[in-house]
Parts: sequence; structure tokens; C-alpha cells
Amino acid sequence: MTVREATHDDYQAVMNMASPDTFRDGFDYLLAKFHGFVDDPDTVFLLVELDGEVVFLDVQFLRDEGESCVAKTIRMSPKMLGRRFAKTFRAAMRVRHFAKFIEMSGQQPKKLHVLRDTERHDLKRLDSDLPLRTKSVINIMYFCWDATPMKDGLTDNQTSLPALVPYQPSDIQCLLPPAFSAAILSEGTVLVDWDPYKLSEPNMKKLVEAGCYILVDSTEPAANSLSFGGSYMTPRGRVYHIDTVRTRLYVRLTS
Repeated sequence: MTVREATHDDYQAVMNMASPDTFRDGFDYLLAKFHGFVDDPDTVFLLVELDGEVVFLDVQFLRDEGESCVAKTIRMSPKMLGRRFAKTFRAAMRVRHFAKFIEMSGQQPKKLHVLRDTERHDLKRLDSDLPLRTKSVINIMYFCWDATPMKDGLTDNQTSLPALVPYQPSDIQCLLPPAFSAAILSEGTVLVDWDPYKLSEPNMKKLVEAGCYILVDSTEPAANSLSFGGSYMTPRGRVYHIDTVRTRLYVRLTS
């Protein structure tokens, strides 16, 4: 068994293994984001090979200057499913992941963020023995519905709303005051396409560079709302995500 970092040349081998046509019912982001994961200096993208064949992958992000990490995705070859290999593979990768994190930031992360499908009860065991003081787990369900009736029922609202403008670096001063960052956001964290980010200037810069479209209202001295938008191609078409925070409301729209 060999554990190594992924390269651009692994694209086809990974896609052959990862089943992007069926993962999330075909709405898989991996095809669109594979090369970005390989290039991102804050991402550790590891593969397991058996007899020269890629059979497992594990993608994790380092966040907040090394304070936390995000377990983005794991995939395993269909022929290995049901054979109790997942935890063995994760254990083999763990030393490499944390060695890379320490190399990147000079410290070991103290918090792990995990996103789980509510129907995958088997995944709960995989991070149960990690040496972290805090674990943040979000359970999710994926569903689709016909939005036409709701769209047809919308009416023109004449209420005056603050102007929304594209985010500029100077806007961070309206987002960091406790009136917004502490009162509205849980631990000052926003979710962008399900990935957690601490509200900070470096993270906002990273999102802008990644092509995320960010809008902030013009309220001063503290903003009242913040939204993130983006899209990527999947086997079943383009997915758009809109993530909005306002007062104590968190809204996520996907189409």
C-alpha cells in the first residue's frame, strides 16, 4: 500500500475510481474542482494505491492559519466497499495529513470540521479517535423540489432595502464588528457551498480569488447581510449555490 499526494496526472485514475456519475446523484463537484484541489496551497489531497491502482482518496483543507482543518471528501473504489478498508486507509493517511499541516502552518489543528450525509451512519466511526479537542459536525440531507409554484407566488415588495454591492477589501470593517460577526454568525463562521470559513480578510480574499461572487449591504457601522454565490459543472449540469446570512437567518439556495 502506498500513500502519496495527488498530482494533475492522477485526474483520470481518480475519476475512474470516484464514481462521479453516481456520487450525490451525479451532482459531483470533483470533476470541476480536482485541479484546484491539487494546486491549492491550503489543501492536502492524498491518494492510496494498491498494486499501482488508486483505490482511495482523502481531501482536507487547512483553515484559519492552522487552527482548524476541514475534512472535505473521501472516496473509495467500489471494489473495496464492504471490506472494512475505509478506517484502515484513513489511519494510514492520518500521519501524512497532520505532518503536512504542521509543515504548512507550524502547528497541529485544534478543530476538525466534518460534513456528513444523514444517511451515512457508517461514517461516524471514521473520526471518532482523532486527537482533536473540538469537532464540528454538520449533518445534511440533499433534496430536490420544483421551485416553480414558489417562484410564481412571489410578489413585488416595495420595501426599501439597503443597496447590495460587490465585496471590496475595505468592507471587512463592516463585517468584523460584534454586531454582525458575533451576533449573527456562529463563532464568526460562514458556510460557502457547505465549506466553513472564519470571517477574516485572508479568507475573503481567498474566496474572491476562487471566483466566488460576494455581496454585502451598505449598512454602517456594521453590515446586516452577507451573501456568497458561485457555480461549477457536474455530470448532470451546472450547480449554482447561494449562501446568505442576515440577522439570525442562514439561507442556502442550490439550483
